Amino acid sequence: MNGDGTLDMHEARLFIKDTLGALKARNQSIDSFANNVFVQIDQDRSGALSKYEMTLYLKQILEKR
Repeated sequence: MNGDGTLDMHEARLFIKDTLGALKARNQSIDSFANNVFVQIDQDRSGALSKYEMTLYLKQILEKR
């Protein structure tokens, strides 16, 4: 959230914890959950999440509901 148009691991972890944390399994730590979600979203393995990657992931979640 530094204005570069992507979320690095730290920024993404905060976003995931704040917005998607309710989706984690009961026995899973929020940090472990955030790391797993980051890896799933970061399709190009750049270490940062682009708007495109985030959009694809959020669409997948919404389609499952």
